[in-house]
Amino acid sequence: MTAIRHARSTFHLELDRRSPIPVYVQISDALRARIQSGKLSPDSVLPPSEQLCEELGITRVTLRQAYAVLAREGLVDAQRGRGTFVRRSRIERTLGQMIGFSEEMRARGKVPGSRTLAFEKCAPTEEARNFLGDSPVYRIERLRLADGVPMALEEVQLPVALCPDLDDFDLTQRSLYEILDEVYHVRLLRCDQIVSAGLPGARERKLLDIGHTVALLNVTRRSFAKPERPASFGITQYRGDLYTASVHAERGKRG
Repeated sequence: MTAIRHARSTFHLELDRRSPIPVYVQISDALRARIQSGKLSPDSVLPPSEQLCEELGITRVTLRQAYAVLAREGLVDAQRGRGTFVRRSRIERTLGQMIGFSEEMRARGKVPGSRTLAFEKCAPTEEARNFLGDSPVYRIERLRLADGVPMALEEVQLPVALCPDLDDFDLTQRSLYEILDEVYHVRLLRCDQIVSAGLPGARERKLLDIGHTVALLNVTRRSFAKPERPASFGITQYRGDLYTASVHAERGKRG
């Protein structure tokens, strides 16, 4: 797991006991400002409750109230037995867009990375077979990273007939979308996506460097190439502490 970085042991917060603003709100406001300014960096763990309560002259109930406000805003995360951590900012995954991981990370100013966990020619899984058919597929499993941070586990299956000799390429150096487009002239035009939530197993926790309380955002994707040809079946498990999903919708006209 990632080494714990402790925040400074002393905050030097100035609490106004005569103010009509509750003390817990003053504390949450001060901590929020420090998180947003970068004075409290992502993944840093706040000092132990006993220490803060003694420094600020407050009760644990007051401190819990302050932390609860920040937790509801997604700024901190309390982990039993480990402490209260400053969360990394979440990436909003827009499900209405069909964009590759590398493209998305570069657009956000991050450096995309990839670690190949499996790259094999095999029969499709039962779920993929229902979409792609019975012919052999390439099954590619990768750990996706941004600025060196594990972000998602991705498995994709593609018909071998669609992209023969795909296993000759190094997917840690090139985008899969780019290879399909530039080498095989296969352009993915649209996809259907199903989103669900799940809890990580031991393997997912180790690869993604997360605890057992961090949920996964699972996206099952069926992609089509021109003309309406099933081209790939994939399942991506995004870290729930780093991702949210957004969907644009409009209300249709009555009648």
